[in-house]
Amino acid sequence: MNDPKIDTDYQDFINNVHSDDPEHLTRKILDYVKKDLNPDFRIVFFKLTLIQAIAVVITLLFCPQFSISITGSHSLFHIFHGALGIYGCMAVCGSIFVGAGAFSVPFILKIPELRKLHKYNIVYFSAIAFLSLLTFSIFGESMNFELVISWLLGAISGGLLIFELTQSLKKNLTFKNQ
Repeated sequence: MNDPKIDTDYQDFINNVHSDDPEHLTRKILDYVKKDLNPDFRIVFFKLTLIQAIAVVITLLFCPQFSISITGSHSLFHIFHGALGIYGCMAVCGSIFVGAGAFSVPFILKIPELRKLHKYNIVYFSAIAFLSLLTFSIFGESMNFELVISWLLGAISGGLLIFELTQSLKKNLTFKNQ
């Protein structure tokens, strides 16, 4: 049951939809959508840094980093050190340190921010790892070059791996719930 009047009105609307739109309003809406779909690199990095800062507090409760620990507990360190040696222990500690934040990221950031992070994930997680090392040194920790390299390799690769696994897990859970 097509109504010719509705069809005609609809065609008129389609043909004239842009003729009366204020140009500045159209531009403003398009800029807003573009900004929302393509978030600024700095904003995503800032959010990632905040998430990591919260994760740092949690990880330092049970896994010391370069002798920095909130609780003073080194039991997990001794387990990893005994099983993997000092370099393996440092790599695991680095991956736990950055990985804790990386685990949380897919559940907190918006989809366009996750796309941006995924596109530059090596840059983001490397920057987070180096920023963490800088913070350790500001707190006065002396660091051995070989241990720093082991920790960095664990932190960057662990952050990347945990981020990708968590993002896949989130996608699978989302699809199963729909």
